[in-house]
Amino acid sequence: MGFVWDRVDGTERPEELVRVQEGLESWAVVRAYRDVMRELTGTARVLDLGAGPGGETTFVGVDNSVVMARRAATRGRRMAVGDAAALPFADGAFTAVRADRVFQHLADPVRALAETVRVTEPYGRVVVADPDQSTLTIDAGGCPLAAVVTRFRRTHVRNADFAERAAAVFTAAGLTDVAVRRWRLVLTDPARAFGITTWGELMVSDGLFDRRQWREWEAALAGGEFRYQLDYVVTAGRRPG
Repeated sequence: MGFVWDRVDGTERPEELVRVQEGLESWAVVRAYRDVMRELTGTARVLDLGAGPGGETTFVGVDNSVVMARRAATRGRRMAVGDAAALPFADGAFTAVRADRVFQHLADPVRALAETVRVTEPYGRVVVADPDQSTLTIDAGGCPLAAVVTRFRRTHVRNADFAERAAAVFTAAGLTDVAVRRWRLVLTDPARAFGITTWGELMVSDGLFDRRQWREWEAALAGGEFRYQLDYVVTAGRRPG
């Protein structure tokens, strides 16, 4: 599976990744926690870090992908291309910064958070949402291979535990009034579960499945009883004055 979301432009089909992100924007749980993020940040001079293909057109966006930025621009978003670890903005340029499903993919989330704090004005909010992979459970008709698949998923998210420890990272970065809220995502259609129907082949390549286990897992996914669930976590804090 590899780490792809921090190098979208270098993949074989970046436009496909754009479509994946646009699809996620319509999910009820994503809309629910994004509404709360918007309440926390307000809408004046807000930076959307890792903005992807758009969505929140009232915010200034920054993304390291030219393909994502171009798509966002067609939707009316003001976009810049830049690195989360070296943001192309002045100190205190924004009243708030938000990042949705970004920090889990970053090579250096601590440095990126420091940059996020830097470009936030005093008393402004930093609001980050990420899935907590430690809460991930997968069930496919009781197939025992689900436990192996769950471990595989966690090892193929660069910072699988970031959401779980985000509050501590915020505090260490000097942010105050740190608060955490959770939303539960439940998927019952494997076709919507982050490409899980393609993972079997990848797990054979990684030596985690033999071909018999691959066939057993494929049959379990096709069996009609499926549940993929985890928590999405929103962590918020204020830059001190």
